[in-house]
Amino acid sequence: MKHVLVVGGTGMLRDTTLWVAKQARYVSVIGRTEEKMEQVTRGQSNVNAILADYRYEEQLMSKLQEAQRLNGPFDLVIAWVHNVAGKDPLSVIIKSVNNNKEWSLFHVTGSRANLEQIRDSIKVPSHCRYSQVQLGFMIDELSSRSRWLTHEEISKGVIDAINKQKDRYIIGQLEPWDQRP
Repeated sequence: MKHVLVVGGTGMLRDTTLWVAKQARYVSVIGRTEEKMEQVTRGQSNVNAILADYRYEEQLMSKLQEAQRLNGPFDLVIAWVHNVAGKDPLSVIIKSVNNNKEWSLFHVTGSRANLEQIRDSIKVPSHCRYSQVQLGFMIDELSSRSRWLTHEEISKGVIDAINKQKDRYIIGQLEPWDQRP
């Protein structure tokens, strides 16, 4: 991997960002808070910090184009984004990838996401390998209580999805739905 983009890479995907930094020549990571960004970039000479809020589409497009101008096109994009108030940051990210060769997009979604509907609603270029990673929950075997995934479990699952190159990957479980936390 030459250049990887991680959107939301300072929170739940922090460990994913650090793992990718060991695999890729360059990593551009988008985050909103300076403090969290500092924790991810400290000691990582190949990590390009992009302080931005992906809900501001023009700013996002500009910063992604600048990152690619500096370090080349993205070959892998890992994106944990939500559509907010009529905004579609994933489409902006896809449009921003200046790459006419093969690249991969791993789209991380929440447990309520309708994966078929999402896949049908976005326009993925023919030279992009699109994969969905859905976050579920865990049921503790001893107490039979459910809980949401930890940041570590999420990152481990995203890394596993990247390594296995599956079109769909569920971290944890989605069923039984009535037992989610």
